[in-house]
Amino acid sequence: MTAVTEHHASETRASIETRAGIETEALRFCILGPLSMTVHGREAAPTAAKQRQVLCLLLMNVGRRVTTTALTSELWPNEVPRTAKTALQTYISALRRLFAKELGLPAETVAASLLTTDAGSYTLHLPASCWDGAEFQALLEQGEGAAARGDYEEAETTLARALSMCQGDILEDVVKGPQLRPLARFLDEARLHGEEILVDTFLRTGKKNQAVCRATTLADRNPYHEGLHAQLMRSLYAAGRRNDALKAYRELDARLADELGTVPSPETRTLHHVLLQDAPDAAFLRLAPVSVG
Repeated sequence: MTAVTEHHASETRASIETRAGIETEALRFCILGPLSMTVHGREAAPTAAKQRQVLCLLLMNVGRRVTTTALTSELWPNEVPRTAKTALQTYISALRRLFAKELGLPAETVAASLLTTDAGSYTLHLPASCWDGAEFQALLEQGEGAAARGDYEEAETTLARALSMCQGDILEDVVKGPQLRPLARFLDEARLHGEEILVDTFLRTGKKNQAVCRATTLADRNPYHEGLHAQLMRSLYAAGRRNDALKAYRELDARLADELGTVPSPETRTLHHVLLQDAPDAAFLRLAPVSVG
């Protein structure tokens, strides 16, 4: 399990506020798009590029130690300067001053209870509710669980709520090094998986037009993502557009061959074979009953 998913490791709001008198409810971090840090609704995110990297790596490991080695490799992936240790300490100090200023706290309180140092590592002590990534993952899990037990109405509502939180690419305005990049990629893959399940709920409940619209947009934005293209094929078939579904397969097949030198997966090829039949198996296609002329 990656650090991003371990939002349960962060401390509770009460434990932090009781220990340090820190009003964590005032803080809100958003990473599902451009980086945002608000305090009492006022934007307060740092502007310096490397400070933003440090903040994001600490945030995406909230409640867990992040070693100076990990931070250094994130900030200087190619060649570590001799001044790296001092520079990192400067970035941490700047973040502590920022928290102290915005929260109206002594710097010593921030260093002792909010952004701490221990054995060559740093930890950001915040409840999971302070950042959108934790809520996003929790909603995706709830939506997937609802779909798995056949509660498609609940799945649709919950997944739509989760996906509406995404305001762009994950940390789209933050430089991402070797530590942040896989964490951002994990969340992006979780988002795409949630999109697949949402389209599936549309198909299972007969919402053909909604399925086609969403699947078309997703496939256009992700030209090599077979799962999304498979959902587009299913959606087009459900809408009575089998020829368009077959065309979508041909275009995917050609794109993979021409640009990646590969072929569709066995699952996608099986889907294509089923669509070629005069009476495709609606159960296999995970569709509500449809009639195709």
